[in-house]
Amino acid sequence: MENSNIKRLNERAYKIFDEILDLDTNFKRIYDIRFNDIQPGCTHLFSHLLSRFLVDNCIKNPHVLLSGDNRRDTPLILDELEEGFLEAGFTVINAGYNNITPMFEREREKLGICGINVTASHQSKQFNGLKIVIEDKPDEQLINEIKKKSVKISGKEVHYAQQILRERYIDEIVAYGSDLKGIETPMLIDAMQGSSFWFFKEVADRLGFNYEGFRTEPNGNFPLTTNGPDPSQYANIDYLRQAKTNASLIHLIDGDGDRYGLALNINNEIRMVESPIYSVLRAKSLLEQEPERKCFVTETVLYHIVRESLEKLGIEAKIANRGRKNLIEAVRDCRDKALGGEELSLHHYDENGFDDAIRNVLETIRISQKVSLEDEIQNISNEIKYFIPELRVDYQGDRRTLYKNLENTFPLAHESDGIFIPSKDIHSNLRCSSNENAVTLNVSSSRRSDVEDFVEYIYSKISHFDKNLSQSLKEDYERKMEDRRKYCFPGELK
Repeated sequence: MENSNIKRLNERAYKIFDEILDLDTNFKRIYDIRFNDIQPGCTHLFSHLLSRFLVDNCIKNPHVLLSGDNRRDTPLILDELEEGFLEAGFTVINAGYNNITPMFEREREKLGICGINVTASHQSKQFNGLKIVIEDKPDEQLINEIKKKSVKISGKEVHYAQQILRERYIDEIVAYGSDLKGIETPMLIDAMQGSSFWFFKEVADRLGFNYEGFRTEPNGNFPLTTNGPDPSQYANIDYLRQAKTNASLIHLIDGDGDRYGLALNINNEIRMVESPIYSVLRAKSLLEQEPERKCFVTETVLYHIVRESLEKLGIEAKIANRGRKNLIEAVRDCRDKALGGEELSLHHYDENGFDDAIRNVLETIRISQKVSLEDEIQNISNEIKYFIPELRVDYQGDRRTLYKNLENTFPLAHESDGIFIPSKDIHSNLRCSSNENAVTLNVSSSRRSDVEDFVEYIYSKISHFDKNLSQSLKEDYERKMEDRRKYCFPGELK
């Protein structure tokens, strides 16, 4: 293992330590670390440092839940994490691998203990990730129940709990979908070679669904994807068209089961439903089910696309910065008024702040029993603001330098979840990715012509200080606008 990899991960550990030092025993913190250099060989030292720090400074009841997805390095990383926490005197509840993030999050929350979920979500095979939650409010009764139903190896304070935790999660999701039992609508589940199909199958079989699977066999290298198990990629439609399915509903689930995308089979042609349209569709349905709840949280970019449409429905749109941690906190701040929340990246949060793709499948099935999805989606697409598909291009430069250049080039530009470039009715946001060397650009407005003109304006201005970035954004825009026409429903937005 290269020293630079170990150094980078350990530097991240010390940043976490600095944030924890001033917290009291009622704290809870969430961290999401994703690098292409998180590899077996460096995570043991990381877990050793983290666990020792927690015991010395803030954790009185040292328990940790470990779980992971099906990526190629996940089993070895889990082994290293287990060893590091055991050395620090933690009791380890190990859920194993080939799991989904929603199971980890729901069960860890009930346990009230620290947890690490090994996953890089939708990203390509070279990435690994650690989703870390630090908390010290253990439910001793539940912990003891889990221990009794787990497998324990003599001489180690580790409890292997995959079976019991999976059963608990499946029972909860089946209960949520109990009103859908026996629904005969034909559907296809695209698991994108991630961990989710086994979980969906257990739920669907108990509810008696009529389903077929596609890309169901877990493969941590994701060879049958374009750039990792990401349901937002238009290229998924090319794969799905090879399935030759007659299913009317097509559900796409990312590698670790927390992102969900919807596609429709219309006259034997599969078309993707874009995120803002699905957001309004879902929010409207949730409001009809629970009219006393009025608050719906969206991240910055999505907020400016759907706010007016949500408000026409009587829903209070609340804005939050991008990122799961921010969305979860914002949804929970709404308390009993929360309908849920959305990110443009296809994270759909329930009223408790959990983003669970299998639950989203059930939500979509419920909607399909009440309305014509095709008609409803067409109507929503005519009402929401016009938006371009998110542009995303490789960028190897320094983020601070880029932001400074943008602020110098656009006099009113300022930092707000990226760089916000104000212009009358137009909302635009240019942002550097937090875990990839990439730049994203989003633009929306009431009028399509304004958006198209403004995009050209941004290219021309950026070309003054970075011609390569300007050209890359322009090429990505042209490609994605053509892909929208080929792969999305509806193919054109007004």
